Amino acid sequence: MTTEKKEFWKKYKRQYNQPLDPIDRLSELIYGVIMTLTFTCTISLATAGQQEIKTALWAALGCNTAWGIIDALVILMGNIFDRGKRFKLLSSLHKANDTQSANAILKEAFPPIVAEIIKPNQLDNIRKNLLELPEPPKKAFVNIYDIKNAIIVFLLVVISTFPVAFPFIIISEPIVAHRLSNAVALLLLFSFGFFLGRKTYYNPTIMGLGFMILGGLLVLMTIALGG
Repeated sequence: MTTEKKEFWKKYKRQYNQPLDPIDRLSELIYGVIMTLTFTCTISLATAGQQEIKTALWAALGCNTAWGIIDALVILMGNIFDRGKRFKLLSSLHKANDTQSANAILKEAFPPIVAEIIKPNQLDNIRKNLLELPEPPKKAFVNIYDIKNAIIVFLLVVISTFPVAFPFIIISEPIVAHRLSNAVALLLLFSFGFFLGRKTYYNPTIMGLGFMILGGLLVLMTIALGG
């Protein structure tokens, strides 16, 4: 690797070491809670024995483990594709034949609302600054932070099984355990929605209630479809 490229990676190392977004973390927890609910809600309150409950809980843990692995791989691939997309943009700017073509490529990379209001002289300044960087490598790469984020995603999905399943472990009466499990799940969904509302433009309370209702509907739909 040339000295120029080494300086490039050194200068922009932090760009590729982004921690997992808090909203992404919450999304994984929401998926895990809803998936667990689809199993706990299928437990028959009238006839459930310890073996049936145990089987349902193991099935929920197994399902979330499998989902966690899949989601972790999706996150890993998403990071690679996103990094490759940024590399391709920089490479395209280096290869553009004229200023107009380069500015058009750069403008397409902005969100629509930003692309609408950005001025030609601002595009010129951004383009010039980007062209001062060396051309990126041909392939995107996986770094330790990508793997770390993938592991975090896996753990979040698996860990989300336990708050909903825990009442069945500590309470021998199925009806009481089921009611408490549902209450915990609804409280968690409300808390997740409330937090997402605070992180976004929307009313936290309405978001929390919306997640509770949506979670319940998704569980009913999943059970109705044989999930």
